[in-house]
Amino acid sequence: MSLLVTGSTVSTGVAPLAGRDTLAADLGYSFVAVTPVPGTGIIGHAVSTTLVETKAIFACYNGGTATIYPTHLRLTMTALPVANTMQQFTHVLDQGNRIATAATALTIANTHMNSSNVSSAQISVGAVVTTAATSQRRIHHHRVVRPVIGVIGDVYQWNYGSGTLVDPSGLPVEGTARVHILTVTAPIVLPPGASLLVHAWGATFSTGATYEYEFAFVEK
Repeated sequence: MSLLVTGSTVSTGVAPLAGRDTLAADLGYSFVAVTPVPGTGIIGHAVSTTLVETKAIFACYNGGTATIYPTHLRLTMTALPVANTMQQFTHVLDQGNRIATAATALTIANTHMNSSNVSSAQISVGAVVTTAATSQRRIHHHRVVRPVIGVIGDVYQWNYGSGTLVDPSGLPVEGTARVHILTVTAPIVLPPGASLLVHAWGATFSTGATYEYEFAFVEK
């Protein structure tokens, strides 16, 4: 097996011993973006019964020269929305930087402790205001996640692509109280100059839901 230089470290690839995610991390290409203060969620928009494409709760713009490959997005509810009886989420892809007014930036870390590689992703969550969709906008995924308002501690997770099918945190837990809902979607390839947006909507929220965020991706 050949030696591969990654950032400030020299590493041997470990693909035969572990999966693709560990290999990407070993090479210094794996990143995780999280809510800045653990245990403190970020409130989103008060939303309507229809998809409003200028309001997103999550936006990732690839402002670098490498390609971003998302592996999962995990939302943990820390405060409930008001006057809502349904949770719907729509993932879209588009050209250009769709972030018009940023909200809260996630803290991005390389998952290899000795790698000096940094991410060029620009990630904003909460009440993100976005520009209008371009003619290139594509709907990647849509799902009604909860037919009820949900409870504090609910976890909603999307795994992108077949390489992330197995995740115990995606299993239902604690009966009818808190739930962990895992959705496996098609993979996403986010090239330089492209955006990934997640819109939340349903029955009218008079206040937005509050979530902690965890977004994992490979960038190379």
